[in-house]
Amino acid sequence: MPAARPHATLEVRVRWRDGQVGAGLLVRVRGRKGVTDARGRAVFRDLRPDSYSVEVRDPDFVWSTVDVELRPGEERTLAFVEPP
Repeated sequence: MPAARPHATLEVRVRWRDGQVGAGLLVRVRGRKGVTDARGRAVFRDLRPDSYSVEVRDPDFVWSTVDVELRPGEERTLAFVEPP
């Protein structure tokens, strides 16, 4: 029986253009939702190795969508800055 592949962790960090953290924003990762904390972070654990679309949004519009490939056991950080 093959060994189980370890899951990945994805941390999303959001900042405004002026350097302030982007707290309270919705982050979506393939059906999972999180909200950025007071430090502008949302962490998604136990993701299977695969390709994911990561979306950051506030109530009015989608800021950004990025595709990312996660490998077994990987711990990845994505940084988003408020769009112009």
